[in-house]
Amino acid sequence: MSVSMDTRLLRALLACSLLGAACGDDSPALPDAHPPHDGPVDGPIVPPDPDARTDGMQPPDPDGGADAPVDGGTPQNPGTIGDNGRILDGAPVNGTGPSLRKQLAVETLDGGVADLEVGRGFATKSSATATRVKTMFEITNRGTRTYCLVGVVDVEYLDAQGAPLADATSIYIAGSVQRTSPTATASTCLAPGERAFALDIADTAVGFDRLSGVRFHTFAQAAPGATAPSAKLRPTAYTVTGNDVSVTVENTGTRTGAITDVEMVPLDADGAPLGWDSLLPVDRQLAAGASTTARNPHPLFTGSSTRIYVRVAYADM
Repeated sequence: MSVSMDTRLLRALLACSLLGAACGDDSPALPDAHPPHDGPVDGPIVPPDPDARTDGMQPPDPDGGADAPVDGGTPQNPGTIGDNGRILDGAPVNGTGPSLRKQLAVETLDGGVADLEVGRGFATKSSATATRVKTMFEITNRGTRTYCLVGVVDVEYLDAQGAPLADATSIYIAGSVQRTSPTATASTCLAPGERAFALDIADTAVGFDRLSGVRFHTFAQAAPGATAPSAKLRPTAYTVTGNDVSVTVENTGTRTGAITDVEMVPLDADGAPLGWDSLLPVDRQLAAGASTTARNPHPLFTGSSTRIYVRVAYADM
């Protein structure tokens, strides 16, 4: 479903979600969107507002919460606020069979956010007979500003002739965690220099064999006042038993964090995604100094990987 709404209405909805403002019961329904998981999203999917991106923005504090790496993994983007996504090295994680993945031709439309660089796009399925197609797109913040509610909008999956295969949709990224107000935490953010993935399960009308390309434009809301949350949940290592993948998640912050979702993205030797799947945390609430595990007994992807990108979405309690 494409997103098209009056600019004033979009700004009002964005203020309700990002800034923690109160919205009355007569507030209009939010547009549909695909979050990077089945859990709650941080706010409405909205097209970028050029005024909001250029007025009153300041670079984030360079000392705003960056930490040194811990044993068992390196930050996906060292030196940025958040640190909830890490590339972990370990034992081979084996998928359901030989790799079934294709790189997509990516077309970025006008009207996006200039600071957001779109990288490669991929599609995969978990077996030769699977009908569900998972997609992954790389998004990098090349600017000096922190953005939240980052995603891609008016996403159209295309066949080889450039014809759409399904209705347009919108996708949030699986990004870093930022506190955007005293009462709001967003997990769809990108600090300067940070890279994340937009992850989607395509409409069933999008067949893997017919899928050839994708077009969309980026969107985001500048978050000049974003700060690191008091909780700091991070993946630190993983183990493999048979096909079962277990990831250790630690809270090195000063406040309890509530885990909403955990995603894993197995990577090939070039750092490109082989697929993605979710992990189920044993404990949803993690006190300061505590740890838990998030696991998947049989990740649905194809190929094999010894490097996985794990991202933990959470909120301060």
